[in-house]
Amino acid sequence: MNNVQRSYNLLKLIQNMKSREIEEITSNL
Repeated sequence: MNNVQRSYNLLKLIQNMKSREIEEITSNL
């Protein structure tokens, strides 16, 4: 169970980073 939560948190973190990168890229255009 702990492993699942950890990987889930990692996934959310990656998604947050991706959306941030996209926002930065679009704001630079």
